Amino acid sequence: MGEVSVISLGGNTYTLRGGQKHKLCADEKNMIKCNRNAVGQWEKFTMYDVGGGKFALRGGHGKKLCADEGNTIRCNRDAVGQWEKFTIFNV
Repeated sequence: MGEVSVISLGGNTYTLRGGQKHKLCADEKNMIKCNRNAVGQWEKFTMYDVGGGKFALRGGHGKKLCADEGNTIRCNRDAVGQWEKFTIFNV
C-alpha cells in the first residue's frame, strides 16, 4: 500500500489518503483501494490502540478489522491478531 496519510475526522475516526494519486482510501472488504475524492462511509476507519505502539483499524464497509496480508490490506477479520496490528509513523 505504500505511504498513507492518516487524517482525523474526530474521536477515533479517521480517513486514509494514499496510493499513486494520493486519493482517499475506501474499505472494499477484499482490499483497501485509494481512488476516492470524498469521504463517505467506506472511507471512514476507526483506530484502536492495542498496546506496544500498535494500532488496529476497523473498516467502514463491513465494520471488520483490517489485516496486512503482504500484498494487500483486507478488512474482513473479527479479532486482533499479529496481522491486524499496525504502526503509525510521523513523517
